[in-house]
Amino acid sequence: MWSINTNLFAYLHLLLSNRGVTLLQSLVALALFMLFIPLTLALLSTYSKATSNQVTTHQESVLFIDQLEKEVRESDTYVLRPREIEMTKNGQRIRYQLYQSRIRRQVNQAGHEIVLQNVDSIAYSLHPKGITIFIQSGTYSASYLLLTKVYFDS
Repeated sequence: MWSINTNLFAYLHLLLSNRGVTLLQSLVALALFMLFIPLTLALLSTYSKATSNQVTTHQESVLFIDQLEKEVRESDTYVLRPREIEMTKNGQRIRYQLYQSRIRRQVNQAGHEIVLQNVDSIAYSLHPKGITIFIQSGTYSASYLLLTKVYFDS
């Protein structure tokens, strides 16, 4: 162990002596620097994309929930099924359902309006104050409560 330390100190002394830095040492340092820069940029880019995708998924989910909540409140009646919700509003049947990996909206069983993409699963369930919706999309999952009635604490 002692010989390694003395050899290391001797090498460092040689490097730091007044002789300067050789061209070979500069090229080795430059090559190492050039290897680490692309690796660092690739890691940062991957992290940035993953974070960006999750933020986008959250924003799209919130927008979908806002639209659905408004439509449920304005509807006359609604029926929950495992992967869909159907409501009647002014004599029209409006249905939100999981179709492949998308949530689509149909009016009177016509149309194919995509309101949310890249959905792995969705579940609707009744809650005393409204409807609970659970959305799973890749690594993103969220649970929302749609208030269908206004409640006042007394």
